[in-house]
Amino acid sequence: MADVPIDRIPRGVNPPRNRPPCIDFLRVSPYQPSSVVLVSGKLIKTEVHYWCERTVPHTEPAASCAPCRDGWQRPKWYGFALVQIATGKLNIARITEKAAESCPLLLDETIDLRGKLLVLERIKKSPRGEMRATLKPGPNLVHLAPELDLWPILLNLWGIHPDFPPVERPKGERFPGRRKPAEDN
Repeated sequence: MADVPIDRIPRGVNPPRNRPPCIDFLRVSPYQPSSVVLVSGKLIKTEVHYWCERTVPHTEPAASCAPCRDGWQRPKWYGFALVQIATGKLNIARITEKAAESCPLLLDETIDLRGKLLVLERIKKSPRGEMRATLKPGPNLVHLAPELDLWPILLNLWGIHPDFPPVERPKGERFPGRRKPAEDN
């Protein structure tokens, strides 16, 4: 999974028709916990960079990873899982490293997570604050969504597609596409 090249869809180009469904990320409120039912059986664990105003997966070795070659931030670990909210809609839960450490059952490869109740809450009541995860026995749902392959969905959200050439950032330009401030004379 982590050795996928960083191929991105250029802006203004329509993505291919056979792409996987687009599913949004779950937003955890700072004021009340989010209780969701896990549809994925296991977490997808990967390291990502936020680079060129996008999230891209880290690739090994670091010499083949464009953000690492650029001297960008070190990659951050995340766990991703497909979840079903109360309305029946599917979302992707992005679980931080600290949230996963607060609930070791999430990282246990022998446990099937499908159908379990995942409670995510912000500890300091801040929109970007630390999260804590709790895993509970799931409710008896009659209509639990079918399990989907989450990796192609994540690649689609990250704008990665094998039919397009990789986008490399020009040397010396920190944010491509942004105007530089006017110079004082």
